[in-house]
Amino acid sequence: MTAHHVKTPGAEIDFTLDWAGRYLAAGEAISADLGWTVSPDLPDGLVILTTSTEAQTTTAQLAGGRLGDRYLVTSAVMTDHGRAIHRTLTIRIAHT
Repeated sequence: MTAHHVKTPGAEIDFTLDWAGRYLAAGEAISADLGWTVSPDLPDGLVILTTSTEAQTTTAQLAGGRLGDRYLVTSAVMTDHGRAIHRTLTIRIAHT
């Protein structure tokens, strides 16, 4: 499932993904952050400034992006049940 979001080029915004319920089984937790990626990786494009991971959430601070561009931002985690899970956000850069 892909979630769609809009951000302005100059904004630095935190996006938090809650993995509980729909993605994690009862009693399951995130054991490792496998990283965040941005596609396409363009000069002056959307960048990940910082990331953090909790037992059931991952957060990335995103900045930049070129007006009119769309980016796929993916977070990947490993769970304590040995599952690798990926979630993707679509970020559109626009004036809101």
